[in-house]
Amino acid sequence: MLYSDCIETKSPLSPESLPTWRAWAAVGIRKLALALAAAIEAPAIWHERLRMRHELAQLDERMLSDIGIARADIWRELNKPFWRP
Repeated sequence: MLYSDCIETKSPLSPESLPTWRAWAAVGIRKLALALAAAIEAPAIWHERLRMRHELAQLDERMLSDIGIARADIWRELNKPFWRP
């Protein structure tokens, strides 16, 4: 038996080892779909954050003490941009 018979002769980057263009296209379509879904959902998420922060600002001191939040925490939350969680 020859040594060359015992080792694999294909290069790891040979055309046979690379995915086909269809596989690459499927990955691209999935990434595009995920990006599109995120772009569609983003405004609804931003609106919900704004609504929740507005409601948080309306709480009085008694309600804040009940849930264990200080007024400084509220101001920190209210000063965040709408896109930041």
